[in-house]
Amino acid sequence: MLQLNQSIQTTIDGVNRYIKSWQRHHSLWKTDKNSVLDKFKAKEPSCAMFEERLAKYSKASIACTCMPVLVCKNACACLIV
Repeated sequence: MLQLNQSIQTTIDGVNRYIKSWQRHHSLWKTDKNSVLDKFKAKEPSCAMFEERLAKYSKASIACTCMPVLVCKNACACLIV
């Protein structure tokens, strides 16, 4: 029973670390995209401003693509690969 509890706790800790590793990208899913776009359009951005914003999101996309993947084979075995 002790080994099972340790395995479960280890899995929970691993999943929590994995979730925490995504926190730096929280703005990608927490912000209201329409609101952000409306504010940006209201500034009447130049092409340079648009390119700068596009580069920011492109960099975020690449960073997300390089993030490790969490693979759960069963309730007590999750691996970050």
